[in-house]
Amino acid sequence: MGHAERSPTPGRARVTPAGQAGRSRSMAMMELTQLNWTSGLRAAALTLVTAAAATAQDGPFIAQDGLLVIEMESGGAAGSWENESAIGGYAGSSYIRWDGPNLFNQPGSDIFGFDFELQEEGRYHFRLHNRHDHPDSTEANDVWVRMDGGAWIKVFSWQRGRWTWATQHEFDHHDKPPAEYQLSAGSHRIEFSGRSHDFMIDRLHLYRSHVGSPLSLSHPESPRGTVNDRPLPGILLHPRAVPAGDNFRTTVRVDGRRSFDPDGDAISYRWTVRGVRFDGSSTPGQSHLDVRVSGDFAVPVKLEASDAQESATEWSYINIEGHGATLSGGGAVWHPVTLDFQGPVASETADAPNPFLDYRLNVTFTAPDGSEMLVPGFFAGDGQGGGAGDVWRCRFNPDQPGIWNYTASFRSGTDVAVSLAPFAGAAHSFNGASGAFAVLPRDTSAPGLLRDGRLEYVGEHYLKARDGDFFVKTGTNSPENFMAYKGFDDVQDNGGVGIIHEYGPHRGDWRAGDPYFRSADTGVDSRGIIGALNYLGEQGVNAIYFLPMNLGGDGQDTCPFIGYSKTRYNKTHYDVSRLHQWNAVLNHAQERGILVHFVLAETESGNENWLDDGVMGLERKLFFRELSARFGYLNGVKWNLSEENDYPVSVLRQMAFYMDAVDPYGHITAVHTHPDDVAIYDRLYGDPLFDAASVQYLPQSVEGMTHLVRQESRQASRKWIIDMDENGMWDVGLSGGNAAEMRQRVLYDVLFSNGGVEWYCGYHALPLGGDVRLEDFRTREEMWRYSRIAREFLEEHFDLAQAVPGDHLVEAGPSEFGGAETLLQHHRRMAIFLPDAETAPTVDLRHHDGVYSVQWISPRTGQVVAQGPDVAQAESTTTVLQVPVAESGEDWIVLLERIAD
Repeated sequence: MGHAERSPTPGRARVTPAGQAGRSRSMAMMELTQLNWTSGLRAAALTLVTAAAATAQDGPFIAQDGLLVIEMESGGAAGSWENESAIGGYAGSSYIRWDGPNLFNQPGSDIFGFDFELQEEGRYHFRLHNRHDHPDSTEANDVWVRMDGGAWIKVFSWQRGRWTWATQHEFDHHDKPPAEYQLSAGSHRIEFSGRSHDFMIDRLHLYRSHVGSPLSLSHPESPRGTVNDRPLPGILLHPRAVPAGDNFRTTVRVDGRRSFDPDGDAISYRWTVRGVRFDGSSTPGQSHLDVRVSGDFAVPVKLEASDAQESATEWSYINIEGHGATLSGGGAVWHPVTLDFQGPVASETADAPNPFLDYRLNVTFTAPDGSEMLVPGFFAGDGQGGGAGDVWRCRFNPDQPGIWNYTASFRSGTDVAVSLAPFAGAAHSFNGASGAFAVLPRDTSAPGLLRDGRLEYVGEHYLKARDGDFFVKTGTNSPENFMAYKGFDDVQDNGGVGIIHEYGPHRGDWRAGDPYFRSADTGVDSRGIIGALNYLGEQGVNAIYFLPMNLGGDGQDTCPFIGYSKTRYNKTHYDVSRLHQWNAVLNHAQERGILVHFVLAETESGNENWLDDGVMGLERKLFFRELSARFGYLNGVKWNLSEENDYPVSVLRQMAFYMDAVDPYGHITAVHTHPDDVAIYDRLYGDPLFDAASVQYLPQSVEGMTHLVRQESRQASRKWIIDMDENGMWDVGLSGGNAAEMRQRVLYDVLFSNGGVEWYCGYHALPLGGDVRLEDFRTREEMWRYSRIAREFLEEHFDLAQAVPGDHLVEAGPSEFGGAETLLQHHRRMAIFLPDAETAPTVDLRHHDGVYSVQWISPRTGQVVAQGPDVAQAESTTTVLQVPVAESGEDWIVLLERIAD
């Protein structure tokens, strides 16, 4: 798909949550057939034909009597790890061998690991049943290991030519003790990363000193617990629509009996259907209901299906016959509603008329309070991802509960889609179609960004969820070609420097019920990219940066168009199936709490000039409109006009004006800079079309650049969102081994200056990967953890609308990572980040009355490590804080909180 000469292929792409479960399972897969329900946005819109799931999921290994035994083949090692059985003497079914390159200074390649639980606290001996056959006993003899997300440690064996239990930790050349860990009772995780070519590992034993014969191969593998799978709710409505003005005459069966629990657990049901009359003995706790509706407005139906541990939610609508659109999707505030209108039959390949350019769907929504929103729509083919059909779709995100009314404007005419004139072209087909629908109050248990609503510019340095808190961004800037995914239809590598991603290490992070689709071209399914979003969300990564069109640039592998060559035909025809799949992914990001950062151009001249030869013309206007119409409903969006911008300010303003005109939700707009060069912002500060920075900087410049943008935007009377979006030199960035340095040099400099950060991962070859080659986000897990700890610290302790930098109040000794960073909430609290505490910090409290407690918090763990003596205001002198931590050479957060007047 994607070539101008192709013939239409209606119905060839489907997005469903069908497919095999992605995690390792202890029981055989079960096949569900004919499982059909409607879900608006969670994957396809959705019509399911097949779903597969497992009856149980393998969970953590459980140590027994102080002994943990794990066969290495149980970890799902992949990539350059080979499962083999050629050399006898191993236990279990096989052993694994590192077939990758020697990575003596670069941990983080093809990581795999094991979760386990201990009943006893204490010191555990750690042994690997291993082998290396190199003639030199110091070669091919080691692996990287880390415990509980800590530092990677070289683990080696000094014996060769046979299977052995010799296992040493190497902390430095003079410190190589037998491997052991001090571990608490409870849950832990151990992980492995390739180091020496041909090193072989059979199993691991972790044991207390009292265990008898702890290294016997006769010990069976430790048992595993099970991890519960959430239920998969499903709603069937019969009939799906009632006549207009029905006046409660028609009975509608609202049926949840096709809901399914992958573990076989019993399901309990909770329905929310308001504005209806219940027939007979129907109650909200039954598996199915009989209800009647007025027929004046479409009625949302919510089903929450629960097992003993987890619940999941499904939405549908009881529609009204004769109303202008068929509704599906969420029926609560901040949940997107999909309106499908039946219009002229068209094909994504058609050119006379072109359905993307020569028709225009706009829908006016009137809120319960009388306010209006004009929302663009788009051609949706058959509505299920097929490129031909009669479905014209509008995705809408309501911000008020109550009854909404809508009226469609559908116009035809040459290039009418990009016109902003209300009556451009001629009325056509379903023009004027109208109707009404109900929206429930927001769901405070909804996942991710669906709970608290749209992230909005509110005149502060942070975005704020309409019904929630301020948003501190700690995201990922890589890979910029995130959407170059092998599981999308017709993804092509056109000679760029990137790769077509599979995100194989994240297939195991996919969960039953997550969006599932499969490329019609490659057969690769969605589990890799969906699993990657699951992982990022779990790690607290709350933004992801990507180019929706990088033709002519670095990757040359991503676009929304029907074809990849630079023709007007391709640039004005959009790939319906691929965009259908994109929507499943980006909506899932929303449900995982992740803002999607659209970068609309990149600095390479080929890309800058791909649309309209670099000006703001028809092709770029259509590009902006299609992106807004298809994805603007998301609660977290940032429009970035160009990476490393080279466009003149006049063109930037034209771009920003048009995006503002076609985006009814007012998402923030920014432009990215060249390294350490924010001069272009001097002409944009104060302009109401621009709300945010997107700064590329060298690590040593980060403090000055963050403060500069903060100061200049405030002086222009329009505070900007201060996003520091690309760190470091292009070839290094956040590598596999510099997370601690970036924490000390960059993270707190940004966050304690009212900024947000996205981590750029540099240009690194696989298996580590980087800007256009990153496959495994776990290779940067250390920084995801540090960033989450920093963000959660701010969210817990500060009212961010009142938090301001206070670096001038603290003096600390010299450090290679710069001075102290200070965030202040006046007369309430002060947080100081010390790159090191070798010299006791001096704090100026002369204008901060009261008594303050002093806590020392580790930025590595987020834990309070020590309590310093309380300090009080001094009238004429500064206060020297005592340093109560032994590791004064490490970096620390010092929190002063007012406890008395």
